[in-house]
Amino acid sequence: MSNKQSNAAVAHQSGDASQSPWADVYAAVGLRWPQIDQGDLRQCEQSVAAITGFVSQQVGESREEVESAVSEFAPVDPGMLDPLTDRLKGFSDNVAESAHSAVERVQYEIDESPVKLSLGAMAFGFALGVLATTAYVRAHQEATAWDRVRGRFGA
Repeated sequence: MSNKQSNAAVAHQSGDASQSPWADVYAAVGLRWPQIDQGDLRQCEQSVAAITGFVSQQVGESREEVESAVSEFAPVDPGMLDPLTDRLKGFSDNVAESAHSAVERVQYEIDESPVKLSLGAMAFGFALGVLATTAYVRAHQEATAWDRVRGRFGA
């Protein structure tokens, strides 16, 4: 049975998703190893390690194989994400602080010397306009009369 088919079958068998976060795990184990008693399985502690140990003991398969099947359907422990969330929050705080200080610095420069900044922005805009015009003219240059004559005689 392919992964898509087994996922669909588990979703169909587990029924209402609001029952238990582990309902998909129980359904997947029941589909994969039908010889396991569902009542005994539901008595296990709701953790990947406990269910993996119980199933591997019952069916005689390796822990790695059972754990991969159980982990695929096990709910994600929110506690596992806390270190990552903390690091991302710290990173975003640093970026926000740096951006804020850059904006404050620009505001300070504008307030201290608005004329100098305005002239600098105007000079930058003028230089950018000259550069764009030069690039446009070079890209759309027509051949001169000399180039046409030279082209006719293969020089």
